[in-house]
Amino acid sequence: MAKLLFHLRGVPHDELEEINTLLISNSIDFYETTSGNWGLSVPALWVKTELEHRRARTLLNQYQIERSSRARQDFLDKNTITGSNSFIKNFKSAPFGTLLVLLAIALVAALSVTIFPH
Repeated sequence: MAKLLFHLRGVPHDELEEINTLLISNSIDFYETTSGNWGLSVPALWVKTELEHRRARTLLNQYQIERSSRARQDFLDKNTITGSNSFIKNFKSAPFGTLLVLLAIALVAALSVTIFPH
């Protein structure tokens, strides 16, 4: 009986390609289902046997650890190069826009208090 290996709803295309390559390179027989024409079915990867499911699950767990590590490192590298955004940095780079945002926040807060008193 087929066993669900991996849900595909919301999975980026590059991740799906990497997973397919991983499974193919390790000779794991799998098939993919789509969400169908109306999006009602389950888009997923399936394997046919329990043994393949255990092998594939082990590979996927390791892959997900490596992918999250790469994503975390990419995020850190990006923030190291560009620096993280802060209020002071935003104010220095665009003082007029920052003041407009603060004014809008104050206006919404004032309207909320006056229109909906306790």
